[in-house]
Amino acid sequence: IDVDGAFTVADSTGNVSTTGTLSAGNTDVATLDASGLASLDGGIDVDGAFTVADSTGNVSTSGTLGVTGTSTLGVVNASGLISADGGLDVDGAFTVADTSGNVSTSGTLSVTGLTTVGTISGSAGDFTGDLSVGGDLTVAGAMTNDGHIIPALHNTYDLGSTTKFWR
Repeated sequence: IDVDGAFTVADSTGNVSTTGTLSAGNTDVATLDASGLASLDGGIDVDGAFTVADSTGNVSTSGTLGVTGTSTLGVVNASGLISADGGLDVDGAFTVADTSGNVSTSGTLSVTGLTTVGTISGSAGDFTGDLSVGGDLTVAGAMTNDGHIIPALHNTYDLGSTTKFWR
């Protein structure tokens, strides 16, 4: 068919349907409803809002979801491993914990900068560099010191007390 001008194929409701493949070049479509797989091999170019979701509003993929640039997400729930190879930048509160509130790692936890910790417990600890304690320090068990014990001020502090002293 060679048509010079408008050409319309539609049912009585104005809808176009096919049981086969409908190919369209540069075509403006107000709403495209597809039941079944929509194959868009050339990609999607969207000017404006773009929503992909199932009937419950959820988006899922069985492969990798790749995002280039900045993405704003409300809440991300993940039941598997999240790999953030480029790092993780968080503005605001950041919580890492299991369902009981515990944080664990099988490797080394490296922290740079000031860290505030309520209670540290465990069978062993290795602190490299300076360790500042802003309160009382109680050591239960033997303590080995490989260096001098030096007071912060000259001729100010006692080692022991009148009721608890060294022998």
